[in-house]
Amino acid sequence: MSGGEVIAFEPPQLFAWTWPMDDRPALVVRFELAPDGGDGCVLTFSESRAGAKDVELTWGAAGWQVFLDGLEGATEGVHTPGSMEREKALRPVYEAQLVALG
Repeated sequence: MSGGEVIAFEPPQLFAWTWPMDDRPALVVRFELAPDGGDGCVLTFSESRAGAKDVELTWGAAGWQVFLDGLEGATEGVHTPGSMEREKALRPVYEAQLVALG
């Protein structure tokens, strides 16, 4: 990612940045942590994709899922690299969800 800008930084609760796009407005990626009422927290992830095509939405969702799936192990020092095979396998799932939303 080059040319992006941090737009919100409130450790440890919030981190957000822009992700430049060549032909449309930049994406906004946002991670927020909130207490879960116990010893842990809830992560809320969002990404805006103004003007995105359906294929970009499904590819983006699948890609983020692959990386976010590795968070649980990361808290215990386990490195889970991204997998293009896993991402490709998830794309049809997100495509079906997008179609269902109409």
